[in-house]
Amino acid sequence: MLPEVAVIGASLALLLVYGMHVEPLDSIIRDIDWKSLMFIALIFCLVEGFVKTGLLQGLALKLSGWFGTKFTLVALTL
Repeated sequence: MLPEVAVIGASLALLLVYGMHVEPLDSIIRDIDWKSLMFIALIFCLVEGFVKTGLLQGLALKLSGWFGTKFTLVALTL
């Protein structure tokens, strides 16, 4: 539900900016850093794939078995 709300909110914000003639819409679209936006979106997809396949949980259990409660070593390993 939350991604849909974000897309609707962003669309309404763009329509509001376009309707009030604050800044031309093409310059707003041009100023978006599309490479970073795609990178973040694809990282979310990758992590979701790890969660769905159980790979992330397996890695967490292995790290827990190897390091126990030494969270600093786990963070440095990751």
